[in-house]
Amino acid sequence: MDYLFDRWPKIKRAITNAQGLLLMLDFDGTLSPIAPTPAKATLPATVKTQLKHAAKLMPVAIISGRPLANLKQKVRLQNLIYAGSHGLEWQIGKQTSRLAAAKRVGKPLGAIKPSLQKLIRAYPGSLLENKTFGFAIHYRGLTAIKAAKFQQSAEQILRTATKTRNFRILSGKKILELQPNLNWHKGKVAKTILRRLQHKTKQKLLPIYVGDDVTDEDAFRELTSGLTIRVGQAASSRAKYFIKNPGQIAPLLRRLVSAAKASRYS
Repeated sequence: MDYLFDRWPKIKRAITNAQGLLLMLDFDGTLSPIAPTPAKATLPATVKTQLKHAAKLMPVAIISGRPLANLKQKVRLQNLIYAGSHGLEWQIGKQTSRLAAAKRVGKPLGAIKPSLQKLIRAYPGSLLENKTFGFAIHYRGLTAIKAAKFQQSAEQILRTATKTRNFRILSGKKILELQPNLNWHKGKVAKTILRRLQHKTKQKLLPIYVGDDVTDEDAFRELTSGLTIRVGQAASSRAKYFIKNPGQIAPLLRRLVSAAKASRYS
């Protein structure tokens, strides 16, 4: 995995030679710096401005684990594609849809919610987030020792739901999520968006995906022909390039916009 700005001439050539571009980005830890709680996450003004510029030159999709409605409320930009709940629900143009299988699964077993709430009360600094198709449990506010004990207890509770085989546990940066156990993830929805837009435009689009977490690795793995960029270096990542932190997102977007303007399709 190479540092993106060290390889910019090569990347710029790929952008300028492409028939078209599709830019896809995660939200938390990518567009927005990691916040103590989901509610406190914000989209920096400089990043929002660059997203507006980018959307005038290429399709832009935000793909997040957040529920679709919450994701749209955080970004508040028109003419973007939004995919929430790790791609289980999305909006393209004015059309909103959900994965059919997710509709059938519904929400996780209500029986485990009281146990999760009890655990949260026992660990001040942790947080239970109700999501469209499940739960997210945040424990960034705990000390390392308490976080380890909390994670073990939370996983024991969540495994009660996974015994039905209808749900799975996703682990990220100080977060555990209970999601429908479906063959669907950020990589699948990214490829679906790519195929739809290529069919619509009759062009081969170069996908550019930027993300920071374990769930973004599915997109890195699926988009082998694209530009995959991880926020933060990790030897085990499937991304081709990395930037150091969310503070480099705005400069990255500025360069993408500049290269797109200089390309043959703009």
